[in-house]
Order: sequence, then structure tokens, then C-alpha cells
Amino acid sequence: MTAVYIVLIIAAVIALIIFIPIDAAFSVSYAEKNADVRLTVKYFPIKLSILPAKVKKDAEKAADDAEKEKKDIEKSKRPLSQTVELAREVIDVTWDDIKKLIRDLFARTLAVKKFYVSAKIGTGDAMYTGIAYGAANAFIYGLLGFIDNHTRLDDWRVDIDADYNGFVIEGGADITVRTRISSVLVIGFKAAIILLKILKINRRLKNNG
Repeated sequence: MTAVYIVLIIAAVIALIIFIPIDAAFSVSYAEKNADVRLTVKYFPIKLSILPAKVKKDAEKAADDAEKEKKDIEKSKRPLSQTVELAREVIDVTWDDIKKLIRDLFARTLAVKKFYVSAKIGTGDAMYTGIAYGAANAFIYGLLGFIDNHTRLDDWRVDIDADYNGFVIEGGADITVRTRISSVLVIGFKAAIILLKILKINRRLKNNG
């Protein structure tokens, strides 16, 4: 009987871990050519700041850039025809899976707890300011409509203003999304299946070419 209790306790702990919500809070602001980007992840009592990230030392950054450039050169050696063929087959084989993955990502994995956007736009010309103001509103409200149709949207606010007399570009966004480890695991498993299909296609093309 003791063993049964131990198994039940372990199962309860695992369920608690994978079903506790994870909140990711993203904020960005821009004013007078200064930008500030922050990303914080909160999981139960744990709060982790992802951005702003610590700046690497110059030597480390230079070494990383050199390694990245070397890898890019190696990748570029693939014949163009083979790259095109890879892209074509990947789209043919995985496109339906990718679309389903994106739908599942929004419908089952993410909930938007907060979506605040503010901006002030002025181009120095009244006509172009009006065009930019209309385009900004169309984009933001179109994005809101997409989110509302595909997942849960709890709290939102949009404040976009136009300055028809001067030049000003400033704004900010404060967005919080919620997910769970269980949902991430399911999406990750489906993404891994797609990746395996892509790797299989890539190996076949290399062997044939």
C-alpha cells in the first residue's frame, strides 16, 4: 500500500509541475532613438530575466562571430539547385504539418493575458502622417483580430496617436503570454516529427547528389 501512495505522490508532483502556468512578459519601448527590450519568464516562485542579456566580452563575441561566419561559408557551399530542391520537397511534405502546428500553437498552447500597445507617430508631413497612422492602426487591430480568433485574449489596450505638426516616432508594447509545460511538450513533440522529416529529405538529397 505504501508503494501505491508513493506512486500517487510522484504522479501528483509531476502533474503539478507540468500544469503550473508559465508567464512570459515581453516589453519594448522606443523614444528619441533609444530602445529598451525586456523579457521575463515567471514559473511559480521562479522569476527569470532573459532580456536584457549580459553583454559578452569583446574577445568572446569576436570568436563567436568568426565561428558563425565559418559555418555560414560551409553552408553556402551547397549547390543552389540542391537547396531549391530541398526547399520544394520540405514544403510539399511538411506544409500541412506546419500549418497544423501553428494552429495548435495558438489554439492549445498560448493564452494572451495582456496586450498593451501605445505609439505616437509624426512624419513632419500631415499627409504621410495620416497614411502611417492608418497603416499602424490597421496592422495592430488586424493582429488583435488574429489573436482573438485563434486563442484566448484576456486584456488589451491600444493607444495610437498622430502628431500632424512635428516629427516623432515613439511607442511601446507590453505583452504577457501564458502557457504550460504540458502544452509545450506536445508542441515540441510535433515540431520534432516535422524536423525529422526535413532531416530525412536532406539526407536523401545529399546521398543522391
